Amino acid sequence: MKKRAESSTPFFITVIILIAVCAAVCIFAFSCAGSELNFKAVYYYVSYKSAGSATSASSVSDAVTSFGGAGYIVEYDGEYFVTVACYYTEHDAETVKTALAARDLDCEVLKAERKSYKLANISAKKNAGMFADNLSVLNDLSRLAYECANGLDKGEFNQSKAKSAVAAIDDGLESLKRKNSGNCFFDGLCRLGAQCDDAGGGFIYSKDMRALQIAICDFIINVQLY
Repeated sequence: MKKRAESSTPFFITVIILIAVCAAVCIFAFSCAGSELNFKAVYYYVSYKSAGSATSASSVSDAVTSFGGAGYIVEYDGEYFVTVACYYTEHDAETVKTALAARDLDCEVLKAERKSYKLANISAKKNAGMFADNLSVLNDLSRLAYECANGLDKGEFNQSKAKSAVAAIDDGLESLKRKNSGNCFFDGLCRLGAQCDDAGGGFIYSKDMRALQIAICDFIINVQLY
């Protein structure tokens, strides 16, 4: 892992503490029904019309990042979507879609939802509490990336504050990696950690923080528990 140039400020240290508290509460808030972990995650991706293949989606992604969008490619229900941004309410996503339409950018809102997770084996059932903890923390880290992206766009975050946000996200991911070594979360956490390093490795742009946010949300939606 790359060493950060900036350490976490008291504000982001507080955020990480709150994330940890939320995760601890979540262990008791999730529910299991037979071989399923009931944990609801809903995200609204403002995205370009689905592309026919990963290759064509990649070319659209380059165009999206050129005007400041995330450009992260999401595969959902067998189709590819090139995301511009991600929101936690349909209203916010539709508002942005309308604003983009006024600039002749033809986007749609993709609702990505996961209501439950199959616990594939005895090990998964045993670790259900920890897995619920992971999902809760990841959701909070996605929101931290979202707030950083918005802060950069609005001029509320300078580079020092953005680097502190990246450091806080990185710390959260590293903590999860230590707790999940060798299980179904570990490889995905490593990929997210590498993307976090890339986002914070130089000048931090809002589009890179949005891409990191969406990568975390995409992982939450698609992770398989075993």
